[in-house]
Amino acid sequence: KKKKKKKKKKKKKKKKNIDFEIYNKDSKLIKTISTDENGLVKTILPYGKYTIKQKNTTSGYQKNKPFNINVEDEEEITIELIDYKIPVPNTSTNKNSNILYIILIILLL
Repeated sequence: KKKKKKKKKKKKKKKKNIDFEIYNKDSKLIKTISTDENGLVKTILPYGKYTIKQKNTTSGYQKNKPFNINVEDEEEITIELIDYKIPVPNTSTNKNSNILYIILIILLL
């Protein structure tokens, strides 16, 4: 019998205590909200246009850019934000990259 290999799914890390500020159309801060232990946050807003800004993040991750929402009716709005890891540059020193670097320096001189 052949054994089936199970693919491990990467679990999304739930981000607790990530703060967001909500600004009204006049750029006035009206509310600060924070994620719970499940990485979720809920709030109620009156009709209007708002800008949401992420104030902090987990170490090693980038903050989301500010975004706008428009509350027009009583429907629930769900917004999913994804945290992206900050890319780490490859700092390995192998011989091939050093040779290329030296060749580039010589060509530039």
